[in-house]
This record gives sequence, C-alpha cells and structure tokens, in this order.
Amino acid sequence: MRRFIFLAAFLMLASGLASGASGGPDNYGYVWSDALPFAWVDTAGGFPISLGDDSAVSVALGFDFDFYGQPYDAAWVVSNGYLAFTEISTTYVNQCALPDPLSPNGALYFYWDDLIPPGGGTARYQYAGAEPYRHFILTFENVQFFGSLDVLTAQIILTESVGWMQIAYEESGEGGLDAVIGLENSTGTDGLTAFCDEAAVEDETGLFFGLPGVSDLRAETDEAGLAVVWDDLAGAEEFSVELRPMEASDWTLLGVTNEPRLPDPAAQECAARRYRVSAFAGEFGRAAPVEKSLTFFPLAPGGLTAVGIGDARVELFWRDRSGCEDGYVVERRDGDGPFARIATLSEGTETFADDDPSGDATYRVKATSGVLAGAYSNEAAIGARLFAPDHLAAEGYSDTKISLTWEDTSDGEDGFAVERRAADGGADFETAATVGPDSETHLDFDLDPNTSYEYRVRAFTLETSGPFSETVSAQTLEEGTGPGDTGDDNGDRADDDDDDDGGCCGC
Repeated sequence: MRRFIFLAAFLMLASGLASGASGGPDNYGYVWSDALPFAWVDTAGGFPISLGDDSAVSVALGFDFDFYGQPYDAAWVVSNGYLAFTEISTTYVNQCALPDPLSPNGALYFYWDDLIPPGGGTARYQYAGAEPYRHFILTFENVQFFGSLDVLTAQIILTESVGWMQIAYEESGEGGLDAVIGLENSTGTDGLTAFCDEAAVEDETGLFFGLPGVSDLRAETDEAGLAVVWDDLAGAEEFSVELRPMEASDWTLLGVTNEPRLPDPAAQECAARRYRVSAFAGEFGRAAPVEKSLTFFPLAPGGLTAVGIGDARVELFWRDRSGCEDGYVVERRDGDGPFARIATLSEGTETFADDDPSGDATYRVKATSGVLAGAYSNEAAIGARLFAPDHLAAEGYSDTKISLTWEDTSDGEDGFAVERRAADGGADFETAATVGPDSETHLDFDLDPNTSYEYRVRAFTLETSGPFSETVSAQTLEEGTGPGDTGDDNGDRADDDDDDDGGCCGC
C-alpha cells in the first residue's frame, strides 16, 4: 500500500513539471538533473546523528551501494553538507568545478557549504524498502548556515541496485551563496558539477544524480498497435508513462508498467505526441524523468512473399496495413550483400514486379509518409518458382473425356489450373479444373462426343500464376465408344458401376 501511495503522490507532484537543467554523462555514465519532482519522506522516527561544527560521523548504509563501480556499506555524514564514501575533510572550504583531485574525494556533495548543525538543526537517517531495492535516507533539517539565520532542510535517498541518488530541498535559504552541489569519484578524476559557488537551488526542488533510469524513448508501430518504448538502463522495477498531446500543456498518466514498453491506444500513425517516462525502484527510489515528442511511423507492410515467374521475373505481394502512408519503398539484397532500393511506389500499392532479379535475391518493403519511414516488412526470399509446364499432351479417352498429361517444372506451387476452349477458336479459354501441387495428369469430362478441344496448363500460388504451357488439342471419341464406356452422360467406365445387385458390364 505504501508503494502505491508514494507512486501516486509522485505522479501528482510531477504533473505539469517541465524538464530543467541537467548535465553529464561523466566518464562513468552518471548524469544529473533538476527535473526530479520534489517529494519528501517522513523520517521523524529515524536515527539521530550528533554532528558538531566541521565534524563527521560514520553510518551504516544497510546494503552495498555502488558508487563509481565500487560497493560501499557505510559512509561518512559530514556536517558541511556532503556524504563521503572514501575520505573526509571536516573543513567547510569547498572547491569546484568537480571533479577536483584535491581532498576530499569520493563523495556526494548535496549542499557543500559552511553549515552549523549545532545551531539548532538536526540530522538523522533511516532505512526503508526490501531487497533488491532498499533505501538509505539521510535528512538535514533546519541546519543553519554560518553567519546567517537561513537554514537548510534537505533529504538524500540512496537506492540499492540501481545506484540512484536523489536530493530533495524543502528549504535551501539564502545563506548558501557559495554552495557546491555535485559528486566525484575516489581519485577526483571523474565527476559532475550541478552548482558551483552559487545560491544553488530554490525551495521544494528535486535533484537526481546517478545512472539514467531510461533512455532512447521511441515510438513503435507494429501489429499489436502503437506503443512508447525505451531502454531500461539501471534495472528499474517499474515505469510510469505520462502523456501531453502537442496542443495541450498538462500531463496525464497514460499508465504504469514493469516492462520497457507501454501501448498508447489513442495514438495515431504519422501523428506526434509528447511523452514523459519515469523509472521507479522500491518504495522511494526514482530517477529523473525523460520526456520526448514522438511521431509514430507508418505500420509495416504485412505478409511479404516473393514468387519467381520463370527466371526473369519476381513478383512481390504484401498487405497494405498503414492508414497514413503516401508510398512504399522496395529494397532488394543479392546474396549476402546490402539492401538497396529498387523501386518507389504510390500509396495503397500491394504488388511489385522485379524484372531484373538475381537468383538469390531477398526483398523487404516499408511504407513512407513524407520524411517518415515505417518499419520494414518481413524479409522474403524467392519462395515458389513458377515455370510453364513441359510436354503437355492431350488424348481422347472416351466420347466425353480427354486425358491430359504434363511435366511439372515448378517448385512450391499451390496447384495447377487447366484451361480449355473449343478448337474452332470461337471461344475464350476457361478454367476447366484446378488440381493440387505436383500434379501431372488430369482427366477432363462432361465433353461433347466427336469434338475437338484445346488445352493449356499453368502453375499457380495463392498470390499469382505462372506462364502457360504450350497449347495442345485433342478430340473426344465417337459417341458410345471408349474404354468400358456405358454411353451415359458422364462417360463412366462400366467397371466403376458394378454393384451388389449383379449389375453387368455394358448392359
């Protein structure tokens, strides 16, 4: 329940926040950002730390915290506003810009200035959360600046596993005119400076230091719909995605997910929307949000197939699934070479014929809309190859039937179409029958006796047909003749009509 309440509160605080200053990455990959929404954890029941002026106290973190690639299970809380992992210097004198090889090093400087905890303020820490996202929370409350009545109230949260460092400033006063905020590694050779000798932050400000939670926000368009996608850089537990349409100013919650992807049912192809993604870990851990305007590209063509028509032509077929494309690009790869554009087609196109193919070509197609280019279709090598059947022969079989034979020269066909017309040439060819793949014979029936017919055959797939065979002709026999012919309408052989009643052949 606490986890849900904190996330809801964070999202409410985040609403309307615009990205501000940021920096990095440093050589290790750390970044900083002031776009983190201000959020405060109640630590009234935490462990008090007795800090004098220019002093330091070692405290256990409760887990191994990774800082510049090294695990630390304890840190020094320094009265002058920093958390040291490797060495301390109790002097209030700071240096910037960071990194700086002068001591101290290996620290998170959350407000490095001349602070006076004995002046009436308090410092305390506590633990929260469960593995693998435990938290160490340090709070400075009403700690005075030297020579000023202004106070600092700030809170630092370290989160296990993800390496995030959050700083919330409830009150920063005006005394910190030469404050340094940043971090550096143990040798002072790598680090980041957020603020250098200046009045650093305003009240109710949040800062983030650490490895980014997410990166590379992008729009994804596929058969499952339109979605926002990103890379999880730190191993976050959960993500929230907020939406701000281009014409609006307020952020609204699109959804919460534990995957680096969230569908947007209201998004449209070729239209832009602005998104903000925040990463969470445990009860209180959160990284600075990342926002970006994304335009969804056209949906990829579906079901691309390539059918060879003889040796000199390849026909491509796909499904137009986009609702906003203005054209298509067809690309071909020969062998192991790169893909190269071979055609640009108009919108709504679903076929293309390559009249200059290679024997080992592979194809892909994408939709375009202005400068937008959609994802590619599946890659399709030449599947079926359709050639004209060889050695077609026709012979009268009976007074109502003609027998056909041919040689199957195709590969991968879905069947063969047999076409017929009267031999006098007065009619067009019509499909007399279709037979299955690898067929090489057909017995044509229901014909007129003593009549000549012409035939041609071609292989087909579900998408297209190959070239016709040569045309041949044959004539049915005289009426009442043929092998075992009964003379009935179908010209069935008598031995097929034997029955259990002692029927005789030809009677």
